[in-house]
Amino acid sequence: MSLKKSLYTLLYFFVFNNVIMHGMYAPHKTILEPYTADEQETALVDVLLCNPTKALELIFDTKKGAIEMGKILESTQPETAFFGQKLHQKCEQICPIYLLGECTSLLCPFNRHINPTWRATYEKSVSSLFREKIEQNPETIIHTAHFSRGNCAFSDLIILTQALAQKPNAQVHMNFIDQQYSKLVNIRDTFNETHEIKRNESNDPEAIKEAYLQYIQSLKEQHFNILHPSDDGDTPIERMRRKMLVELITILVSGEKQHKQFLQWLHDTFPLANISLSVHSSTENYLDYVKRTHAPYPDIVTAIDIQGRTFQDEGTMPYIRLCKKAALENPTSANLWLADDFKGSIGLVTCSLEEPAHRFQKLTSRQDGISIYLSMIAKVGSLVR
Repeated sequence: MSLKKSLYTLLYFFVFNNVIMHGMYAPHKTILEPYTADEQETALVDVLLCNPTKALELIFDTKKGAIEMGKILESTQPETAFFGQKLHQKCEQICPIYLLGECTSLLCPFNRHINPTWRATYEKSVSSLFREKIEQNPETIIHTAHFSRGNCAFSDLIILTQALAQKPNAQVHMNFIDQQYSKLVNIRDTFNETHEIKRNESNDPEAIKEAYLQYIQSLKEQHFNILHPSDDGDTPIERMRRKMLVELITILVSGEKQHKQFLQWLHDTFPLANISLSVHSSTENYLDYVKRTHAPYPDIVTAIDIQGRTFQDEGTMPYIRLCKKAALENPTSANLWLADDFKGSIGLVTCSLEEPAHRFQKLTSRQDGISIYLSMIAKVGSLVR
């Protein structure tokens, strides 16, 4: 073993010692039939189903180690578009979902460490919606839309894991909607590319790199010649082209990596299921994509961690507009949102076109005059201001 490789291995175990000492090299489980989790088991699927907080701690410990290790590598290796890919693989060996996460601000009332039952109730309820839709349409793909604001899909993974544990051969296409996907989505829209994220066909960093280079080459051939090499490889124009190439690949790699990880773990754990995923930067971006690609309107719309200080806030109204559009275009669609009613109650909120017996908010559009009603179907807690 070379001195460089030995040093890397030593640093790796030193940085990740805290995670490794806690025995987090958990055995992997493959689920082929309805499964009941065991809280005594250490496999990640059992931890996610029985103790999500522990899984979240593993994610944070691995991320912390990755950051520390990245700083060490940064000082010894030149930065490229695929800088840190091998470190990424090492982290995935410890925690195959380490790029996921959720809001952990001490100011957030939905913080799992502060109020663990609030998220748990929401996740269980949405999972039940999934299973209900799957049972009603066992031969078709269930389309879902999930609103968030930078929460990195941890709750969505728990929801889908709960549903697939009971329906391991389900077909689901998930749509993640978040402003944080803007750069990635803008690139795809510029080149009229699909919003769907695919799993990597290989775990080899060189193969992943080659796949992205081939993708960039196909974009170049179809749309522009900006990346075509000049005769002189060291001219200002050529240096600019190389820089643009690195930036373009970096956006694609970093923007897709979390979603590929999400899909890969689900595929490895539930190989009989058909799970696919698309990302969108806003309600308008998603609805435009549905119109452009003739995709179905969602069967389920959900949201968590989106709320601002009022119901007219930036994060809230786009979600309500999507629920309204889904209800108009797909009358059997359902929606659920973990929300604050600003009257002291935290609970599961639905949006409907028909006025329910008990509702706490009515919103009427100036454009079409159609009202949508917000009602809290289940209270999960109270919030004192």
